[in-house]
Amino acid sequence: MNWTEPVDIYCERLGPEFWAEPINAITNLSFIIAGIWAFMFAKARGSADPAVVFLASLAGLVGIGSFLFHTFAVQWAGLADVGSIALFMIIGMLIGLRRLFALNWLSAAMGAIIFAAVIFLGPERFNIQIPVLGEGNRYLPAIIALGIIAGALAMKGRPACRPIAASAFLLSASLVFRSIDTNVCEAFPLGTHFLWHLLNGCVLALIMYSIIRYRHVQ
Repeated sequence: MNWTEPVDIYCERLGPEFWAEPINAITNLSFIIAGIWAFMFAKARGSADPAVVFLASLAGLVGIGSFLFHTFAVQWAGLADVGSIALFMIIGMLIGLRRLFALNWLSAAMGAIIFAAVIFLGPERFNIQIPVLGEGNRYLPAIIALGIIAGALAMKGRPACRPIAASAFLLSASLVFRSIDTNVCEAFPLGTHFLWHLLNGCVLALIMYSIIRYRHVQ
């Protein structure tokens, strides 16, 4: 693979320039803001332990990775983008299972490993695929996992079910905007990918809020 090969897959990008996607680039601040907010929220509650700080840092890393992709727009930046998102999802799953369900670290790690396997092997291998979503199918396991977690929390009568369910809904909506971006270029040249960023900043904030606010164990 040529790591410096240009990538042009969004409506807003009309050329190879660094600042050819200003809105897509700037809206990555939503991830960084989510990370800073989570850290400040945890610190105010006396819950800014290493796991939470690490997760909040990963949220900021998502913003940086996506910013690189929407500015440099080459293969290595694309890897930084999807890699940081995958890392947040897997570590978020690990910490979430531990904190929200009081699982031991081994059980939580097994859950996170299974989740990671579905992501990296490809959802299509597990018949998890909606053709119209294209590459967006890679995020379906996250939506399904959030839905299952929200349902399990609801069955236990845990209030964390509400923000987790809300995060699943927002992630679903953001995936729609991500998927239709190239289909609306003619009618809306700016595209809709920036909404994927803004909504997912809220998704990350809700997940971290749930872990910080409703944790059962350290």
